[in-house]
Amino acid sequence: MDSLIYTSRRCLGCEFICAIDMTSNQPLPEEYIDGYVIFMGRRFITDKRALIPRLETEELVKYCLKLLREKPDIQTVADIGTGSGIIPISIAEKMERELQVFATDMSQDALSLAQENYKLQTTNYKEGNFLFLQWDLLEPLISHFGKSVPEEMLITANLPYVREKEINSWLVHEPRMAFLGGIQTGFELYERFFDQLLAWKERPKKCHIVIEFWLWQRDIAETMFQKHGFEYSFFADLRSIERFAEVRL
Repeated sequence: MDSLIYTSRRCLGCEFICAIDMTSNQPLPEEYIDGYVIFMGRRFITDKRALIPRLETEELVKYCLKLLREKPDIQTVADIGTGSGIIPISIAEKMERELQVFATDMSQDALSLAQENYKLQTTNYKEGNFLFLQWDLLEPLISHFGKSVPEEMLITANLPYVREKEINSWLVHEPRMAFLGGIQTGFELYERFFDQLLAWKERPKKCHIVIEFWLWQRDIAETMFQKHGFEYSFFADLRSIERFAEVRL
């Protein structure tokens, strides 16, 4: 803590305490100081092992809950690039039925944080019904299932989508691999994700993929969806900006 000093700054008209890391001259995020964030009405641990959860992602979770309630045959949910685990844990805790849940991430640090949040939040799941898998995007899921895949699955992904040139000083305290999506469009990681999905020969007969992307990436997403002949629909965040999509295979 020797490199930190504390000050106050104004955000949206409200005073709050923040810390400035003297090594970067940028405020340490309030969530990292407090050690938690409120998401879907629950307190989740947050620290430098993963990206700080954003409020907008609640809209993705709400959409998924509605989808699961409308489609009772979906018994399996997988969150790709889970970070602190807020998406799968929130879905598991809010759903009326128990699901088979998977959370994957490249970062072992992020997975350890997600596991801490799981232990903090989830008390009713049977052992083995909520699994954490490490490796690249869909690869650990493909390896886990082999040829014994469920008939229908919900896959969620809030992958890194910031372009190299969009990285600014306010992201300095968060893990680079948690927000950098590529150099040209920021959508490169999603392109690789969908390439893996299409190459998955034994994938479920019905896949619902719900993703979040950046404010201006809707057209990029739609171009890719049309290129692959996907059935898809967009939905909006709290500011009526369409930055979420459901893809149906």
